[in-house]
Amino acid sequence: MKKDGSDRKIVAKGLRNSVFFTWKGNELWATDMGRDQLGDHLPPEEVNIVKQGAHYGWPFCHSDKVRDTSFQPTTQFDCSTTEAPKLTLPAHIAPLGIAFAPAGWPSEYRDDLFVAEHGSWNSTSKVGYKIVRIPLSANGTPEGEPQDFLTGFLQSNGKVIGRPVDLVVDGNSLLITDDNAGKVYRLRPL
Repeated sequence: MKKDGSDRKIVAKGLRNSVFFTWKGNELWATDMGRDQLGDHLPPEEVNIVKQGAHYGWPFCHSDKVRDTSFQPTTQFDCSTTEAPKLTLPAHIAPLGIAFAPAGWPSEYRDDLFVAEHGSWNSTSKVGYKIVRIPLSANGTPEGEPQDFLTGFLQSNGKVIGRPVDLVVDGNSLLITDDNAGKVYRLRPL
């Protein structure tokens, strides 16, 4: 849409809850939360590269083209036509903020993606409540599993003392908002 809100157009369909996004060149990368009531391990959360005209599956499919037969089972929908996620994350972590490593960070972080895991509300045990680092190649291909980067928001006794929400690059820093503690943290290399 235009800045004044006019000329709205649909870019993509089938994204359940893509609230936060970032740009890498001309690519729009967005976190997307999967639906609830499929147990502790399904469906995985997603990071998608949002493409013009693509369909990402919801509400008919989840994960990489998996039909959700418990939701609208009589609707005919071909999951093989949907866009697969760029990468998946554990179910119910509630991925929100997403950012690429700030320029000027050590070379080991160059091109890496960071995701704020706001934390679960409907899992048997609490999951999320941290910032993860996803190593990426220069062309955006994942190079390994997500790694814990900033933890401590969920204490070992199960008490939640923070819930990361957004990640914003500010020069050489990564700003992290926390809606549980009502704070903004600044993270920068020494």
